[in-house]
Amino acid sequence: MLAAAGVALMCLPVSAQQIADGSFEQGSGTSFSASWTTSGQAYRMTNTPLSGAYSAQVNGSTNAATSVNTSRLFQAVAVATGRTFEVTGYVRHNTGSALAASNSAYLRLEYVDSSGAVLTNANSVRFFRTSASNRYVYLNTGGLIAPAGTVTARTVLVMEQVSNATGQVYFDNINLRLAEPIIEAFSNYSAGATLDTLNRGSGWTNAWTESNSGSYTINASSLPAASGYPSTGGDKVLVSLY
Repeated sequence: MLAAAGVALMCLPVSAQQIADGSFEQGSGTSFSASWTTSGQAYRMTNTPLSGAYSAQVNGSTNAATSVNTSRLFQAVAVATGRTFEVTGYVRHNTGSALAASNSAYLRLEYVDSSGAVLTNANSVRFFRTSASNRYVYLNTGGLIAPAGTVTARTVLVMEQVSNATGQVYFDNINLRLAEPIIEAFSNYSAGATLDTLNRGSGWTNAWTESNSGSYTINASSLPAASGYPSTGGDKVLVSLY
């Protein structure tokens, strides 16, 4: 529980999974479920999963015509403009097939409009050949606000192969999740109380006004009464935080 300006904040668990089959347990053989689309070389494999029985193996596309070849595995879901999401997940490479030279892997979040154009994107840090072998490493893109015109958020797993260098990676437990505080319930608000938050602006309804960077002020006539909460004992706001 967090407190700010006399208001008690009760936190919910991290926001639920937004994409389907983030651990690749669905599908048939080396083919992914219909939720995922591949570009280049990506396969559903039983090699070293983090959880369950499968992981996503992604190789370079071995196209000698270009200096950088990219293989992708991606999935798009509908999202609302103005919401903040992030992509999280795990990646590894194994001794004997580890990334070589300047090859790398990373996660990407893309916001796409109705024409299919990418409006904005965010990448995680890159996983390189120098990264530890035989264990999973956590990656995340960080929160990114969906700009005006956004129709879908696309979760992308990327492996870049440079000059046909060898190596492959495995992704598992991929998640697209809300990365913002969300008001769930409230009672006995006090006009003028100020709440500090992590996201400095995104996620709150217009029942709140921003008083300064990282803070929100409750409007005197904005919040209706909430059922199921005591009428005494101070101001309470129930939020979920990433």
